[in-house]
Amino acid sequence: MSGTRKRLLLGGLLLLVVLVNGAFWFATSRAGGGALLTATDIQSDQLITATQFPDRGIAVTTRANEIVRYTAGLAPNGSVSVEDTVGAIAPGADGSLLVGSTKGAITVYSPDLSPVASVKVNGRVMGLAESPAGDGYYVAHGVGAFGVRFYISFVPTGATEPAFTFQVGQPITALVPWKDGVLFGTGNSQVGYFTKATPDKAAWTTLLKSPISRIATAGDDNALILAGDEKGGVAQLDANGGITWQTSVGQLAVRGLNRDPDTGNILAGDANGSLSILGSDGSSIYQGPIAGTTDLEAILPTDDGWVVIPRSGTWQSLDPAAAQGATSASNLRVAWMAANGVLAILGAATAISLVDSWSVSARRILKRAWRGRMGYVFAIPAIALIALFSYYPSAMAIYYSFTNYSLRSITKWVGFDNYHTILFDDPYFRVGIKNMAILTLTSVIKTLTVPLLIAELIFWLRRSWHAYVFRTLFILPTVVPGLVFTLMWRQIYDPDTGLLNEVLGLFGLEHLQRAWLGDPDTALWAIIGVGFPWVDAFALLILLGGLLNVNGDYFDAAKVDGASIWQRFRHVDLPLLVPQFRILLFFAIAGTIQGFVSIFILTRGGPGMTTYIPALQMYNRIADGDFGYASAVGVILFLIVLVMTFIVLRFRRNDGIESA
Repeated sequence: MSGTRKRLLLGGLLLLVVLVNGAFWFATSRAGGGALLTATDIQSDQLITATQFPDRGIAVTTRANEIVRYTAGLAPNGSVSVEDTVGAIAPGADGSLLVGSTKGAITVYSPDLSPVASVKVNGRVMGLAESPAGDGYYVAHGVGAFGVRFYISFVPTGATEPAFTFQVGQPITALVPWKDGVLFGTGNSQVGYFTKATPDKAAWTTLLKSPISRIATAGDDNALILAGDEKGGVAQLDANGGITWQTSVGQLAVRGLNRDPDTGNILAGDANGSLSILGSDGSSIYQGPIAGTTDLEAILPTDDGWVVIPRSGTWQSLDPAAAQGATSASNLRVAWMAANGVLAILGAATAISLVDSWSVSARRILKRAWRGRMGYVFAIPAIALIALFSYYPSAMAIYYSFTNYSLRSITKWVGFDNYHTILFDDPYFRVGIKNMAILTLTSVIKTLTVPLLIAELIFWLRRSWHAYVFRTLFILPTVVPGLVFTLMWRQIYDPDTGLLNEVLGLFGLEHLQRAWLGDPDTALWAIIGVGFPWVDAFALLILLGGLLNVNGDYFDAAKVDGASIWQRFRHVDLPLLVPQFRILLFFAIAGTIQGFVSIFILTRGGPGMTTYIPALQMYNRIADGDFGYASAVGVILFLIVLVMTFIVLRFRRNDGIESA
């Protein structure tokens, strides 16, 4: 290929890269639209429940027994502390607030949060709802957590006791005013409608899949009913209780449930702080985590749009109209990555074609591959599965280590911030590295000493059936599951009934008895002692196999030369077992650095940080939802294993025994 054609080809490829990436950048920025979620200045701290007034003002209660009101613009509008734990709140007539306690007291507060009236019902208050007719309010209350003593009562305006009571017979989990009465949800998965016209029974009930957690109304004149359940299900019912559709938005309880009248979309948030936006037919439009939210309580309209209220965390302004754009932008980003992957392949092919030596080598490799095409066809499924389930998760972990990926925040690129925090600001990691080094060193010693001794003893037994019996006896304990083995050693170390302390007491050494796993001076060494006398079956088989593979002429030559047992061991056995040592070193180092199960079962890293290791820290961060930080810890451990593996592989087997 001439120089001019090469330059044209390279220039065309670069132009294509610029055009494709520019087009995707422009399309993604246009599709993204406005921000879906924007943090506000309001923080929730152990919030219990939230409700909304007709003027879109909001009231919330906290575990500190405090009631706080906000205007429709989310400005604070007064607060009051109450004596008893709040069980439910609801808007009352003329801007008043109904507050029910777990002791059965219902107090009516004026708009300035001054108490003006109270009523007592049997049991704890589970729900409140103002009558649509404005002539009183409904109370859901009950006794205990189970049984049938659960009721809905109606309290007329100005009355000091309920006018009538209807026994629902199941824990009442939701209560919403609707038409001439109230909608209610129960712990046995029912949605029902109750009205004063039939005070002795429900007008209708419908059975859904799981216990009900939230109820909302939707459609023109609120003719439709939305119900969320404890297993992440959302259903829409018609005015007669008939199910029009059901879907799932996750695995956790639906806490926030509402309908946006502007778009007709349904907004649902779950107990894990995830937001789902559904179409009017239940189809999914958007799903993702909510920044700063760990346990969502409500999604309510405000003067400026919508607000997502968590039980703990930052309140978020929500723009449902941006959901479609966010979904489109996400899909475009995936296509953008795929396009760049194709361009990378084209770039590699172009580079090969531009260099003559590379082009010749590539043609030779392709011809060879074509001749063995059937072998590649059979290998492709295995390669694809390995890439999908091994290499892809590893690559994603490396990517996430440079982000703040978490269940509590919007994912953002943070560069090396996670690594800087781990290496310089995290005391747990520094202590963990020290403990990991001690555990790794002792693991290598245990792996290469006792199994080697046992392998030598079995190998030099004179009778083969003796070798078979002892080999079987040493391998037999591997049938015990590792979890059972660890639990057995936890029982051995038990300070009250453990075997170790019992044996010490039997020999009159009570002064040596202690809580082996609970004492900072002994906890780490107790973990090291697990498995005594450390006859690892895997290491034993590897070393014994290595000895069996040694040419017998070497042993005969050592015997003729008058070598002692120690001289033969040092100058014949050890040099010829170097390949086996490399294998065992790799597994001992990698297993100790990556493993944390035994420490998690025995001490959970305690007492204090005495047995804490980085792998356990990675697990704890994953359990807390800090996936970006945990990924960074995992990448650091991977690099440590990689360096140690490189060092181990530097040891080469000697060409001759004489050089040993």
